[in-house]
Amino acid sequence: MSQGQPAVPEPPPPPLETPVIEPSSPGPAFLASLAGLYTAPGEAFARILARPRWVWPLVAGLVVAMAFMAIWLQKVDPLQIAQMNVDEGPFADRMSAEERADAIRTGARYLKPQYLIGMLVGNPLFVFFLGGLFLFVYRFFYGAEVRYAQSLAVVSWALLVVSLVTNPLTLAVLGLKGEWNVDPRYAFQGNLSLFLDQESASKPLYALAQEIDLFSFWTLFLLACGFGVAARKTTAAAFWGVLVPWAVYVVGKVGLVALMS
Repeated sequence: MSQGQPAVPEPPPPPLETPVIEPSSPGPAFLASLAGLYTAPGEAFARILARPRWVWPLVAGLVVAMAFMAIWLQKVDPLQIAQMNVDEGPFADRMSAEERADAIRTGARYLKPQYLIGMLVGNPLFVFFLGGLFLFVYRFFYGAEVRYAQSLAVVSWALLVVSLVTNPLTLAVLGLKGEWNVDPRYAFQGNLSLFLDQESASKPLYALAQEIDLFSFWTLFLLACGFGVAARKTTAAAFWGVLVPWAVYVVGKVGLVALMS
């Protein structure tokens, strides 16, 4: 710098970037993702799987299921439900009258804690199982780089979306009919069993008709959307990855019913 020339001040240092702190609760992003899965599931799953979080939808689904179960268990007659469970069991024909009566009394005594604890433990285990199953399917058969967190997110979100519709509908149907002492899984007949008489139809055929269900196919569609995004496939291509395991389950269930009938 030549003498007499004024000194040029150095530019100020750039401001420090404030780190973005992720909220500890789902907040508006959770509700936005939930609404998006009803209107544009492909786009919603793309946002969800960019940073997959499966704990909140799993907890929300568990809360919905426990609330439904608490309401239903307040309305049912434990003796009637226990009797139905015993009569539909595989050993009903082999029981004496005394054994049957004992089984019904025992079932009625432990009905509420059995259902509540079963749901509290069984629902998360079911999500973890499906997450592992579909992780295997899409990594092994599709060669996709799907992560377990993504698989859990797809499963937990899909089950939550469907349960938020099916549980209120089931409660509404049970309340309007005034018949609470029925299996809540089949109280709302959105399946082909609507066209069959349970008394005259064969048990395997009726079991198959119960699984051809509107809400089952909605669940399969949501899973295909999510895993299509995770595996970078179209929904149609990813659909086989969820349809085949579901078909294997249905065939296994119908075959088991046929063996026990």
